[in-house]
Amino acid sequence: MSQSLSSLTQLEMTSIGLSSDSHGLWKAYRGLNIKKLSWWTMHWKVKDGLLMAESLTQLEKLFICVDKDSPGLWENISGLNIKGLTLRSHSEGLFVKHVSLLSQSISSFKYLDSLTVHLRTYIDIKVLQTLKCLNFYCDALLPSELRELVYKLSASTLEGNLAFNCASFNGLSFKRIPQEDYIAFNQEMGSLKQLAVKRFRIYDRTNHFIKWIDSEDSAWSERANKVVVDDDHDDASVVDDGYTFYIKSISPEIINRISMRFQIIPVMVI
Repeated sequence: MSQSLSSLTQLEMTSIGLSSDSHGLWKAYRGLNIKKLSWWTMHWKVKDGLLMAESLTQLEKLFICVDKDSPGLWENISGLNIKGLTLRSHSEGLFVKHVSLLSQSISSFKYLDSLTVHLRTYIDIKVLQTLKCLNFYCDALLPSELRELVYKLSASTLEGNLAFNCASFNGLSFKRIPQEDYIAFNQEMGSLKQLAVKRFRIYDRTNHFIKWIDSEDSAWSERANKVVVDDDHDDASVVDDGYTFYIKSISPEIINRISMRFQIIPVMVI
């Protein structure tokens, strides 16, 4: 494998699908000019230690799709000089068990300016000062967690999208949370001078389609609510692979979801 890869001197993008680490995997990429890596795995078991950062020195964008995280997974990506990171699972939001290790790895990314995550439940994401764009998708987000996330982001200068289901998750099933609880916080967000909410759309489920088969667009209708601040429907900024996957993976148990677009600017001190 090393001999074959060494001849690909112009290779800049690669996709890897493995069930676990293999001896010499990252050594095989050493010296190549890989700028974008898509990494698909079910459950990562590390054998090669921390050779990823040593080998992929030119890497700029990293996409990881994993069903179960492990300590070795987050340690393995630590120290990369990436500018963009995307994290999700194969069929639903990613359940992160080792939150502190993930936070440590994100803290090591000195040049990270774009972060996209699709999570099963809320976790305390490390927000770097270098971050300019955040796309945060969550299968179950409490109003209190939304408040915590927004106030945490308000200390930064960035923009992005938040999309989440109005529900809590107990590990087995979802429990509906009234959308009015989120609308109340939307009014509170209006008092934050550094935060501009460009989109706040509530969607109601119209039918219980079978995910991955039926059209996800036909399953939702937009809520007409005077409290909702709506931007241009033709805004394509939220149309990305992460958002599309989030919509397709929503459980039939979910009745309401919310899509937000925000921009945070520093407060001018006179």
